[in-house]
Amino acid sequence: MKKKVLAVIMALVLVVAMSAATVQPALAQEAEAADFSVIAGCWESADSESETLTITEDGLFIYINGDMDSQGYLEYVDEYEDGNGRYDMYNREGVWLAGIYQDSEDSLHMGNDEGIVFTRTEEYREEIAEEQWDVSQGPSCVLTCGLQYTGMVPLRNDSSWNGGYYYADMTEDGITVIVNCCAANGTDEYVTSPEYREVFAEMVSGSEVMDYEDGQNQYLTQKFSYPVYDLSFTTGGNEDTCVWKMILFQTDTYTYAYAFKMYADFAEDMEGEYWYSLDTLEMLDLSGYEIEEPDYDPSAEGESLEDFIAYFDTWHLYGDLNQESIRIYGDGTWAYYNAIEEDGTGGYLFDDGTFETFGTDALMLYSADGTYVADVSLNEYGDLALTPVLEGYGIFDGVTIFIRESECTGYTVYVDDDPCADGNSHEDIITTSDMTETHSETDPVETQTVIELTLEDLPALLPDVLGLREKEYDDMPFLETQEQLSEYALWNLLWGRTEFECRLSWDLSYGVSAVALDRSCEDAMTYYLFSSYKPWDMLTEDDGDPDSVYGKVKLVYDNPEYDLEARLAAYSYVMNNPPPEGGFSDYDEEMEYARKIHDYVACKVTYDPMGYTPELLLDITRYDGFQEAYNVLGENQNTAVCAGYARAFALICQYAGINCAWVRGNETEESSHAWNVIYPCDGSEPVLVDVTWDDGLSLDAAGQTEVDDTYFYIPLSCEYEHEAEQDMADFIQYLNAAARG
Repeated sequence: MKKKVLAVIMALVLVVAMSAATVQPALAQEAEAADFSVIAGCWESADSESETLTITEDGLFIYINGDMDSQGYLEYVDEYEDGNGRYDMYNREGVWLAGIYQDSEDSLHMGNDEGIVFTRTEEYREEIAEEQWDVSQGPSCVLTCGLQYTGMVPLRNDSSWNGGYYYADMTEDGITVIVNCCAANGTDEYVTSPEYREVFAEMVSGSEVMDYEDGQNQYLTQKFSYPVYDLSFTTGGNEDTCVWKMILFQTDTYTYAYAFKMYADFAEDMEGEYWYSLDTLEMLDLSGYEIEEPDYDPSAEGESLEDFIAYFDTWHLYGDLNQESIRIYGDGTWAYYNAIEEDGTGGYLFDDGTFETFGTDALMLYSADGTYVADVSLNEYGDLALTPVLEGYGIFDGVTIFIRESECTGYTVYVDDDPCADGNSHEDIITTSDMTETHSETDPVETQTVIELTLEDLPALLPDVLGLREKEYDDMPFLETQEQLSEYALWNLLWGRTEFECRLSWDLSYGVSAVALDRSCEDAMTYYLFSSYKPWDMLTEDDGDPDSVYGKVKLVYDNPEYDLEARLAAYSYVMNNPPPEGGFSDYDEEMEYARKIHDYVACKVTYDPMGYTPELLLDITRYDGFQEAYNVLGENQNTAVCAGYARAFALICQYAGINCAWVRGNETEESSHAWNVIYPCDGSEPVLVDVTWDDGLSLDAAGQTEVDDTYFYIPLSCEYEHEAEQDMADFIQYLNAAARG
């Protein structure tokens, strides 16, 4: 039974792979010329358990020595042509590190004859595990990731690691390693202990951890019914510094971990992929599960699936996102889905199965019952050509072309019967009918072609309505006032930078204090609009300069994928409701466009009675507190508080080119409020918009068809019910005074 369970674990838990970037040319050549399988595996130094060497059958390696590690590739050199050559180690930059010599099937050494001796770790680890843990059956549950990855290189497949399992796979460019593991619990080891979590992080990473931080993940805690913790730390040093992102939780018998290990220079680019993967994690119960031998061979013709990485994607007929689609996965499976109809029905699974390779340029598709149904190949344009083999299969009479999803558009026409109907989001239906002060069910209905956008269509940077990105700063600017510091923080965030340094005047730094830095991030939220961050590093330091203090800010976001979804929704709204070409120049035209956004936001969500109350929000994320634009604009989101209303309104406005800021104020000991300020295109007096209060004065419920406008476009000089936080008000005036000259 143990072998059967472990086989299931390997089949279901192994991370199949992530898209490849580039491969060292030397690696590709040597992989063809040498057989590295004879030394592939996990090796451990005879002198130190912290010194390990992992080698793949493709000739890639990871060498770990304490808190340092190196990754790269091997080249085989048969110097004396006697078959007993050496394996030269090169790092990712192609720098030679050392030579490896194989002494026996289970022993090799690095360097000269008196160099470091390594032995295979499998039997050693099984022996230690048997002494420390009860591994008679292995874990009854495994942690699985629902994302389909391609192009990964397996680094470690250990089905008895500390009574559990340890699987690690690396991207072909060597930048990221994905780890999925679990270990049997000891008698006095509890994941609720911060000390134990840090020790477990060291056990998973195999290195001393630094910059360690952790906190509870509320979303996954609720999902798995066990306390789940987010861990963040670094290992290594200098150019080998790696950033780890990990989740950790403990059942009655096992501790589970899932992690991304990323080279520091590329960590920020990969964090989004990490958060996406967390959303798909599931616990798979293996109790009574019997694995069956597969009746297919994805590489039956002897070709590696790496030759078919370009196939592993979702493809749509005619390039229409609403038409039939075929999905091909890197694990040797495929699925075909029917079209989505105008009433939203359809899109269901028509057929699925497995595939085999045919030479180096085609795949043969087999249905689940083993019937050979079609061939697929890539044509000269990179599109997927499907040729039916089974007569009368599906809708296909001959060769049919499918377009890669990232290059597709949605063309289906929808009729907007009720723009505020329960359950509808603007991503499903976008109206172009005029929205005046109120809306009734007798308003004229227009038909509009919906432009379906994906994240690849989203501009990389946020809108910059003030033109701040045009400013230039020194590498280490000297800042004397709070407004200058806040503007510099906003400038960095608008460029997508969440880490920056500067010099502060002694007066601004209040001696040596990070108060001004914290204030700058708060002020920047007026135009940056996303507050789901936590300060990773925010410090000032007296480094001996008599005129200034060193300052540093580093922010880390809880769920950046949620912000991306909100941005895409706001951008999609504007693309489907285009503002005037060249931007707004007429006051009334700009006001009416802002009114449509105001009414759209009010119709889409209802106010949550939980409110913006510090005591209630103490232990939850800002998304759980309904304070983000995502809570308004995200798919299936329909509840928000004032901060969420105001952020969503401002985000759509900014994508449309409207100078709209987010403001917080009306502070009391129990609560605060948030609204918007717009600086009109004609240079006239700024106006206030409070979507939350207008929604409250309307029928704030599902099916809402009317929106009040009591608090819409009120000149600031005429408004006395809103008192903005002074620092934010001063900062907004400072920015716009500069922008308006």
